[in-house]
This record gives sequence, structure tokens and C-alpha cells, in this order.
Amino acid sequence: MTSQASSATSPAAPPPPVVLFITGPAACGKSTLAREWVRHRLQRGDPWTLIDKDLVGGQHGPRILELMGADPNDRDSPLFKQEVRDLDYRATLQLADEQLRLGGSVALPGPWTRELVAGLLEQPEQLGLPAVPSVVVWMSLSDAERRRRVEQRGNPLDRWKLKHWAAYAKGSRDGAPPECKGPAPVVLPAEQPLAEQLATIEALVARKRAG
Repeated sequence: MTSQASSATSPAAPPPPVVLFITGPAACGKSTLAREWVRHRLQRGDPWTLIDKDLVGGQHGPRILELMGADPNDRDSPLFKQEVRDLDYRATLQLADEQLRLGGSVALPGPWTRELVAGLLEQPEQLGLPAVPSVVVWMSLSDAERRRRVEQRGNPLDRWKLKHWAAYAKGSRDGAPPECKGPAPVVLPAEQPLAEQLATIEALVARKRAG
């Protein structure tokens, strides 16, 4: 009798962990979408962890640049990409690895451009993560709208972008994702209503969890 009662009240098994990469150019809404996704799933009893690369590197990155005599607000120059960029990503992946091994799903907003082009995002184990299902989306935004958003938000981290816009935007393909060695990411128009973006991700995650 006790065994039957215990079985009847035992919690349902949690859904299998998934890693969600929300990629795309600056100012396309990656972090905003990731926050809304985590909130959306939490309300449905499926908690996720949000690990935003910009927040992970928000303390050590500026200090490293300052010690090198560079602009602590730089996030785009060749110096930043050579000395700081990979530290930010490795720290983000370390945190994601811990959550995934505990059985939790993670949302990782960020450009992830090198990893996307190399075809690594579809194979999390190649990034040092557990071999869990991976969902990769690219938020598409035209160059003109992207620059307008960057100028409008007035973020000090965007100064290098705006000062060197021609170099920064070179090869951007006007919002289309870069050519990838692996499968192309699912494209989400950045100006699409949030509810539609969430529905697309929900369907992708459900498909991956179903195997």
C-alpha cells in the first residue's frame, strides 16, 4: 500500500537536457530572446539556465584590457579577439558543462561565430560539453536595421563597432548566417513577434528531445 502511494505521488522524470545556442549579429535581440525563453519554460515547469557570454566575461574582460592599456569597453577589435574573446567563451562553456552534467538545460546567447562556422555547435562534445541534443538558431537582421539599433541603444561596448563600422560589418551578408561546415542554423527573423520566435524554438527543442 505504501509502495503504491509512493509511486502515485513520485514526481515525473525531468525532460532530457538540451543546449540552445542563440546566435546572430550585435543588437539582434539574442539576450532578450534567451531571457524570454527561460522565463517561458520556467512557467511551464521546465526550468532552464541562462548563461550569457557578455555577463560571464563582464568582469574579467574589461580588467584584462585595462591592464594591457586598451579600452576596457572594447569587445570587437583584433586585440580583444586575440586576448579576451576565447576566455569569455571557455568560461561560458565551463558553466554550461556543469549544468548539463547535472541534468539541466542551458540557453547560451552570443555570436558564437567561429564555432558556428566550424560546425561545432551541432556537436556539443566538440566544445567539451556532454553529448546532449543541440538546437542552433541564428537571429537575422539587416545591416541597416542593425546599425540603427546599435546607435539607438548607446552601449559603450559598441564604440569600436561604430567607429570601424565598415570593417566590422564586412562579410555580414546583410543578416544572413555565415557559411558553415556543418548544418546551417535555423534562421529566426529578429523582427518577428516574440511569440512566434518562442514557438519555433519550442518545436525545435521538442523535436530534439524526441530523438
